[in-house]
Amino acid sequence: MKLLLVTATMLMSTQVFAGGWKSDTEAGLVLQEGNSEAQNTYIKTTLAKASGKNTYTVEGSYLNNITAGLRSAEYSRFGLRYDRAISTKLSAYSGLLWEKDNFAGFRNRYSADLGAKYIFVQGDVTNFFGELGYRFRTEEEY
Repeated sequence: MKLLLVTATMLMSTQVFAGGWKSDTEAGLVLQEGNSEAQNTYIKTTLAKASGKNTYTVEGSYLNNITAGLRSAEYSRFGLRYDRAISTKLSAYSGLLWEKDNFAGFRNRYSADLGAKYIFVQGDVTNFFGELGYRFRTEEEY
């Protein structure tokens, strides 16, 4: 499982550059042994492509925690987002999000977003923006 996660992350990171996509990927593995044993696996990737006034974003993450041979946390997330620039400081966005977290009490959670983003400061080092929007959410509980 660990090898599969690392391989998938590396392939996603290298394949997208040819199509003009930017990738930001994180992966983590923590193994603990001693009085108790624990294994934490984490992977997160964000892919973004700007085309004119449009920006397309795909994100996904997975977290798994096994302590003393029992799974104590598992969380999955996948999202799509579309931004459309109205001016240099103002843009509109919409997005869809799917989440799964059995330990938080829901099988599937679906969200749909619609809103506006305003950029107060944008530079090479500092970025400061605000978003105002509406989120509709529904979930399937256990």
